[in-house]
Amino acid sequence: PHQAMKTYALILAAMLAAPVASATWKARRDWLIVATLAGLGWRRAEVASLTREQLIEAPGGFTARVRAKGGKVGFVPVPGWLGEEIDAWCKAQEITSGPVFPRGPGVAASISTMTVWAAVKQVAAAAGVDATRATPHALRRSFATITGQRGVSLEDRQAAMLHSSKTTTERYDKAAKLPSQAPGEALRDLVRRDPKPPR
Repeated sequence: PHQAMKTYALILAAMLAAPVASATWKARRDWLIVATLAGLGWRRAEVASLTREQLIEAPGGFTARVRAKGGKVGFVPVPGWLGEEIDAWCKAQEITSGPVFPRGPGVAASISTMTVWAAVKQVAAAAGVDATRATPHALRRSFATITGQRGVSLEDRQAAMLHSSKTTTERYDKAAKLPSQAPGEALRDLVRRDPKPPR
């Protein structure tokens, strides 16, 4: 288990550090899709359907209102580093409503879950990561294992991952209890810092 966690951390770090500073619109969008999968621990469908209206301004950043599997509505704190990336992207693309991840520049249509899958593969290729190991669920698993290993509480990880039962979250990992925080903050040091995204 320890070696697997280390492998997940290395893959995640490589993908979050993938070069996108001077990349195309699609490459920048795809990187942010990966960052959102990793930073929130969400499923493909939840990321694909994310809209600007779901992001509620809160002290220190954003809280996301999301409808999870089974129709349950939850409120998830967005880690500061990810909120900054999403906010910069939305401002650069002039996205004030509708999908955060549109199908194309100026297109008011959400991407599909298959586009999310393809984005992970594209970013993995750019990062030199083995594509067979890089999947949306692998990023979700990475979120659970890495944040858990870094001390984020089981309750906080359960809420972030939109699990209805703690038992489901425990299958990924167990963690010591800490004060509540956006679990994805534990990934901040893995994120590369780039200039403003291209328009």
